[in-house]
Amino acid sequence: MGKVRDPSIHLQLGHLLNKYPHASVDKIYKITRREKIIGSINTLWSTLEYMEENRIIDNPRCVIKTFKSYTNMHYVLKTEDYKEFIDDFFSNHKDSIDMIHCMNAYGEAYIYVKTHGEVPIPDYCHVLEQRTWNNFIPVLPHSLTKENFEDALRTEPETESTLNSFCVNENLEWTDEIWETFYWISVNYRMTHTDLARLLKTSPQTAYRRRMVIDKSVVVHYPIFIGGWRSYEFLFLSFETDYPSFFIDVLKRNSGVSYVVKTGSTITLFVNTTIPGILEDAMDRYEETGIIRRMRRMRMYHRVDPLLEDYKNGLIPERYFWMFKIGSRKRKRI
Repeated sequence: MGKVRDPSIHLQLGHLLNKYPHASVDKIYKITRREKIIGSINTLWSTLEYMEENRIIDNPRCVIKTFKSYTNMHYVLKTEDYKEFIDDFFSNHKDSIDMIHCMNAYGEAYIYVKTHGEVPIPDYCHVLEQRTWNNFIPVLPHSLTKENFEDALRTEPETESTLNSFCVNENLEWTDEIWETFYWISVNYRMTHTDLARLLKTSPQTAYRRRMVIDKSVVVHYPIFIGGWRSYEFLFLSFETDYPSFFIDVLKRNSGVSYVVKTGSTITLFVNTTIPGILEDAMDRYEETGIIRRMRRMRMYHRVDPLLEDYKNGLIPERYFWMFKIGSRKRKRI
């Protein structure tokens, strides 16, 4: 059981899965055996099962790039009652919503809404931000402990930098069949073409061709949380800076996945961290020294994900929700 619970093994496997997102467990095993990470396929299966059950690794996320006809954007809203907002807004605009996060700062409640395209905001909400995404970068962790992240937060940037755009200067020409396929591979990107074809009521060859169309248009990653997802707090940080690449380098020293979003002149960080106070102190220092400007920061405490809602409501069969079959005696904790 040593390797099954070994965080260093978890980190290596997480990066292998991100490097080869389509790879079967057999292919991953060949790599782990060659690189002397794990020498038994049974141990590999047990480790992957343990990682998924304990939310050390999560289902891959598929984010469609920004096209002329497909706009990634987000809103930050001030509202008095987030439950009213979710019950009303989510049910009416579910097809346009990718994620909702409830946040707080200084004792007040805020809502973060990630959408594709503009949506009508209720009159009882005050819009603090409405921004279109120019880039989305998942930053995978490269550290096992919080100490490396603490050390990185003490550093400062040396040179200015820019981020490349993930916008595509053409229309997103997807048919209804491609959108249906995207839904199911978003549920479980590792789903076999046979299972995908069964859900789509088509042939495995057709399912494969549709998946290849989708792969050209998306950014895919497996979220990694070395301490398990529940060990982390999720922070929202929005600011202007001339050093965006510096923050990517810093976040690589974290032990959990983070995200960098560029919206015009603004950089937004979504950071999973076990040291929120230290991170916030560092951001205050960066603002005092002029490395960042016009900072807004909040802590997220509740999320609404349309796919998870479908799973909870029984619209997604459990057998398709797992990446690595664990058996009927266990259930994924959401």
